[in-house]
Amino acid sequence: MQFTQLNDDYKYDVLAEQMYAREVEWFHYDLDVKNFQRMLDSNDPGINREYFQQRIAETQSQMAIVESVYNALKVQITDADKYSAACARAAQKRANATA
Repeated sequence: MQFTQLNDDYKYDVLAEQMYAREVEWFHYDLDVKNFQRMLDSNDPGINREYFQQRIAETQSQMAIVESVYNALKVQITDADKYSAACARAAQKRANATA
């Protein structure tokens, strides 16, 4: 498709927002894995070990998917300066939303 109204700023803004979202998503999955592992390491007799081992495996599987999506997005960055500018715009947008 030949885009007539979308420019590079739009492309890089979307890439920046999507990559940020994948970073946040991966961070939360990683936090879950660490918490599940701490529970297993606690040797608390009330912990369902099998359940938390399964949760760790499932969560790590999701993390791999998120990382694959992130890498697919990253490949689309062909101009580091435009991407950097888009990241700055996205960060400012998030800061304005919380102000």
